[in-house]
Amino acid sequence: MQERCVFCRISAGEEWGAIVWDDGERFVFMDRYPVTVGHTLVAPKSHRNDVLEMTEDDVGKLFSLAARVARAIKTSLNPAGINILQNNGAAAGQVIFHAHVHVIPRYQSPVDNPIKTPGKNRLKVTEGELLETASVIREAMRGV
Repeated sequence: MQERCVFCRISAGEEWGAIVWDDGERFVFMDRYPVTVGHTLVAPKSHRNDVLEMTEDDVGKLFSLAARVARAIKTSLNPAGINILQNNGAAAGQVIFHAHVHVIPRYQSPVDNPIKTPGKNRLKVTEGELLETASVIREAMRGV
C-alpha cells in the first residue's frame, strides 16, 4: 500500500469513505465529488496505479463488479443511462493513481450534463447524503 494513496486509506478504514460494498479483494465507494447522484467508484483493495499493472483476471473481476454496481444503480436510482469509465495516466484524465472504475448514472444527456474534471462543476454533497445513497445502492446490490 502506498503511504499517501487516499483510496488505500479509505479501503483500510483510515480515512472516511461511503463504502457501498467490500468483498475482501475489491471495494465500492461513493465518489466524494460526484458528477451526478450515485457516482460510484470500484477499485481493487491492493494498490495498483492503473489497470495496466493488474492481471487480466483481476481486471475482469473489477469490471464484472462495476457491471453489478451499474445494475444496482439502474434498479435503485433509475437513471436514463450509465457511464462506466476508467482512466489510465494523467493524460487520460486519471487524478487518483490507484486503479478504479467510475460508474456514473446519467439523468440527462451528456450534452446537457457533460462529465467535468474533479473540483470543477461537481455536485456539492454531504457525508450524510453520500451514506444514504451508498445504502440504497448496497441494498440493490443484494438483489442483482
